[in-house]
Amino acid sequence: MKARGYVLGVVTNDSENGARHQTAALKIDQHFDYIVGWDSGHGRKPAPGQITAFLDAYGMKPEEVALVGDSLHDMH
Repeated sequence: MKARGYVLGVVTNDSENGARHQTAALKIDQHFDYIVGWDSGHGRKPAPGQITAFLDAYGMKPEEVALVGDSLHDMH
């Protein structure tokens, strides 16, 4: 997806450092443009702050972005 020009991010209720460590350990960190956690200053899911920060960082509108979640918080 990255090679096709998609901007990819990780938005998690875990810490940003934890998410960065885990993506690096899995050797997938190079695929992500944006990684944000509960402690990055944008609040926690299901509040929209983390997603809004991603949109603002890349000048995108909500209708231009897909969120793939793994929890009920993501559905809210």
